[in-house]
Amino acid sequence: MVKHPLRKGAIFGLAAAVSLACITGTATGWAQEPEQQYPNTLEEVIVTAQKRGYENLQDVAMSAAVISKEIIDLKQLVGMGDYLRTIPSVTFQDYGAGRSTIIIRGISADPQEANETSSVYINETPISGMGDFETSSPDLKLVDINRIEILRGPQGTLYGASSLGGTVRIITEEPQLDAFNGSLAGSWSYTDDLGSDNYDLQGIINIPLKEDVFAIRAVAYYFDNSGFYQNIAASDPDKVASAEETGALVLNRNNMGASTYSGGRIAALWAPTDELSLNLMFLAQKIEQEGRPIGDLALGEFEHARYSRYSTGRGEYMNDHLNITTLLVNYDFGPVALVSSSSWNDYDNEDDQDFGKFSVDFLGADYPIFLNNSTTTDVFVQEIRVDSQWDNPLQFLAGLYYENRDLTWAQFVNWDGDPAFDIFGGELLLDGEQMSFTKQKAVFGELSWRFTDQLVGTAGMRYFDYSKSFDFIGDGIFFGGPVSESLSTDENGETYKLNLAYTPTDRSLYYVQWSQGFRLGEPFGSPPAVCDLDGDGLIDGLGIAAQEQLNSDTLDSYEVGAKLASSDDRVNLRTAVFYNQWSEIPVTRTGDCGFIFLFNAGEAKTSGVELEGSAQLSSQWRLDFSAGYLDGKLTRDAPGLGNDGDRLPGIPKYNAALGLQYDFRYRGHDGYLRGDLATVGGFYNNLQEEGEEIGDYTTLNLASGIQLGQFDMQLFINNVTNSHATTWIDQRPEFPSAYRLRPRTAGVSLRYTFGE
Repeated sequence: MVKHPLRKGAIFGLAAAVSLACITGTATGWAQEPEQQYPNTLEEVIVTAQKRGYENLQDVAMSAAVISKEIIDLKQLVGMGDYLRTIPSVTFQDYGAGRSTIIIRGISADPQEANETSSVYINETPISGMGDFETSSPDLKLVDINRIEILRGPQGTLYGASSLGGTVRIITEEPQLDAFNGSLAGSWSYTDDLGSDNYDLQGIINIPLKEDVFAIRAVAYYFDNSGFYQNIAASDPDKVASAEETGALVLNRNNMGASTYSGGRIAALWAPTDELSLNLMFLAQKIEQEGRPIGDLALGEFEHARYSRYSTGRGEYMNDHLNITTLLVNYDFGPVALVSSSSWNDYDNEDDQDFGKFSVDFLGADYPIFLNNSTTTDVFVQEIRVDSQWDNPLQFLAGLYYENRDLTWAQFVNWDGDPAFDIFGGELLLDGEQMSFTKQKAVFGELSWRFTDQLVGTAGMRYFDYSKSFDFIGDGIFFGGPVSESLSTDENGETYKLNLAYTPTDRSLYYVQWSQGFRLGEPFGSPPAVCDLDGDGLIDGLGIAAQEQLNSDTLDSYEVGAKLASSDDRVNLRTAVFYNQWSEIPVTRTGDCGFIFLFNAGEAKTSGVELEGSAQLSSQWRLDFSAGYLDGKLTRDAPGLGNDGDRLPGIPKYNAALGLQYDFRYRGHDGYLRGDLATVGGFYNNLQEEGEEIGDYTTLNLASGIQLGQFDMQLFINNVTNSHATTWIDQRPEFPSAYRLRPRTAGVSLRYTFGE
């Protein structure tokens, strides 16, 4: 592979030169202007986490982290993996483009296979479980984003199901009614090792068609990311030998894991009166990925050996499409405000992969068997709520929630080698389709009472009622012939929250909280006959019977927190200590037949400490810091799954981040230098802590930029030390493969801004 050493050397040299020049600015003639032009205090961070309008983060009695638009731009953040790993008590597992799992406060027993325990929102729209096989959430590119709110701890009363660990909210920029403006931006970068060129293009325009009444805002983007893995199937002796015996196609391929993201959104804001506003938005994103971004542990850090399809010559791939339409209505009645949020979401994912390695244990050889997974999701969500805004000790929020979710999961397994070698004689291996229908209704609310000017108590409750049904049909040798089954279940319950907040001064807040979260269960069908060949009622290889019903798991959280600011508003600090009790945990296990089964595995606890804050060290120097410690273990034996004291998988015991920023002016132009250091502890992908440890790495990112009139230029280097640390290892022992940090990537970005 051609490496372009001159281009890489040039960009590293340029970044170093700019950094050195800025740091030694006075000595080299970079005139520093008076310090008073820079802010001497930290800016307020605004959130809407409590669905009660805009609030200062320091005044919200909950554990939350916010990534502002400024930080998104300064640190060149473009996806979830760029920011979630640096948040205290948060872990992000990335399995390729559009496939990820977010773990907050250690609520994880099987992050790769089980449904998510943390919810994800785009504005008012929940998109949790809209990824591959309902186990992932879409990873939207951070273009024209106002802020990201990470709410730690269960959010069951306000945000509903799948928010046991917490909630991530991505808040987009709204149309501006009084200004015509926009921007054009692009960046180029180069990834080391087996990577190559990456680039992106972005466009934003805001047009007020009737000033102060009606405006539209449009966003478009395209990201092309190089892969940094190799498929070395044609060079791997074991794979070549298997191919000769089975008639498989082996090819070497570079640039594996390469992906393109194309998408955009258009929003229209209409405010005919001071009291009424309507915001209609349509968002679309398409992802195409060639090859899997994983390396086989036995082969090397960035190499894997995968068959290509004999029939088409194509290797593994993944396609992902997401469309979201939302209508947000706000009406101010004076004493109370009304919010109506409607959303129509549809999602399609196709994943095609070499399944041969999985056939070794139950077929005895690495056959050219391919697995094609597809997921189609259609969701309608309606939420209506009212909240008080009067000057009264009693405040309230009340709402209704309705969700209708239809999913179709399909799997097709076939022989795709030379037909002359087909040991199945052309018979169908597996063709299955499962249709899932979920309806959920809920009523929720919170009451707050201000006992004194310093003491406020809040009580919250959510009542939910859901029904879920499955229709399944399948055929093929792996099913043991034609199968069909229809199942249904329904459940209702409540979650609660109690919070007591004390503010002795306008710069200090202390709170205690008990809150609950939940995740919906589901019915299960009978296991395929091939999974119980001896007919003893137990799954072969596991020695336990399949469950007929996966129960909803629930969580109780106990939290104590504080938020403090210095008298001159140059330092702020947020900290929390928490303890969680988690019941009816779902864990996946794979039988000898290759099918995956879910079980409720007992109880667990997680506990930890979170600390984060910022300091304006001087008018030009700013420090951001955060750290978290986390411990999670089973608290009861689960036969065949885990034992009391086993550490929960997927969670490092600690993570921490440190960011230092220097702002300067050069001949009337604003500029900055920034460095961000992050460290993540080690963890395992299973309860027994078997196999290779994951994580345990430190990364350093550097960025510098300057504003030249209507142009902004930035230079950046991510993963400066070129760490190859693992971020996740596939838990299946037949296929030990690792996902790793993206190697060192250096680049330049340029933005042109126009209008007001």
